[in-house]
Amino acid sequence: MRASGAFALPFAMPLLLLASCADEVSPEEQERLDAEAVEMVENANSMEPPLEEIAPDILTEADMADFDIEGARCIFMPGTNAGPRLVTRSLDAFIKLDGDVQRLAADSGSLELAEGTRTLYNGRAYVVRLEMAEGEGRIDIRDAWDRVVYSGSGPVDCLAGEQAPDNPDAPASL
Repeated sequence: MRASGAFALPFAMPLLLLASCADEVSPEEQERLDAEAVEMVENANSMEPPLEEIAPDILTEADMADFDIEGARCIFMPGTNAGPRLVTRSLDAFIKLDGDVQRLAADSGSLELAEGTRTLYNGRAYVVRLEMAEGEGRIDIRDAWDRVVYSGSGPVDCLAGEQAPDNPDAPASL
């Protein structure tokens, strides 16, 4: 029996070496596997999340006082409730989402509307596009994938005044 055990060892070694060689991947195969992994990650990252619609809250007089929203501005009041949902100025705009007032930056390259306001305002998570004609306005809010997450139309009230003061203390969190 001892001889057969010693005889089996030389045959087992090549099998073990062959198994360890199977774990090694050629450079071409590794490159292909890496490319597949990169493609899977890119596909996962490019998938759009589910659409989440939003609805702006009414900006109260207290909100406007807290953020020093004064000077020349336009107040958009879309929907059936006549409360202001968006206030635009020449340099910025304010909107209230989920109870938080958020400041957006005016796109100086966009078309100018009444009182120096603009047709485009940018925030961190959303872009607001505006249209205005004869006291009526339309608001479209788009997400990072350029999908409309809110759209509304209704009266617009523009107030003349001095150019809105720059307000660096207001949060720009939209």
